[in-house]
Amino acid sequence: MQENKEKDKEQSKIEHEQWLELCDYVHTKIMGYTKDMKFSKYIALRLRGLHEGNFIANKYIKPQANYPYDIILLTFKAKYLEITEAVRKKSGNFKDENQKFNYILAIVENSINDIVMRKKEAIQAKEKIENLNISIESENKAEYQPRKKKYNKRLKDLW
Repeated sequence: MQENKEKDKEQSKIEHEQWLELCDYVHTKIMGYTKDMKFSKYIALRLRGLHEGNFIANKYIKPQANYPYDIILLTFKAKYLEITEAVRKKSGNFKDENQKFNYILAIVENSINDIVMRKKEAIQAKEKIENLNISIESENKAEYQPRKKKYNKRLKDLW
């Protein structure tokens, strides 16, 4: 019982660190804010909502998915160039930062399932490689036998 509580505390600590890393990345890299600028509550709620598979975090709406924060961060990193290019093209058309972040999150939401599948495939490939038996078994190895040389009888006198 005590071990389960410790594991839960450790897991929640790791999840909290991942949350802080995601917020820092979105704050500085994606939104382009400095450390002195306030991190918007709306952005935090949208990120929490994405974690639960919803539009925005709300205790009255049941979660539709469970995307780990590290997967969300990985998606932001994978789509960084696409996000920056799209925001640059529409830079003057945003009403406020909320509309800008909604536009960014639409790109991320469209790609997050692909990133989840890629990560799952990578883990499966890694497990497959680790389980692969590469030892050479002595029973199945073939003996080397050189080929017999055939000489042309007409050329025998030349040598």
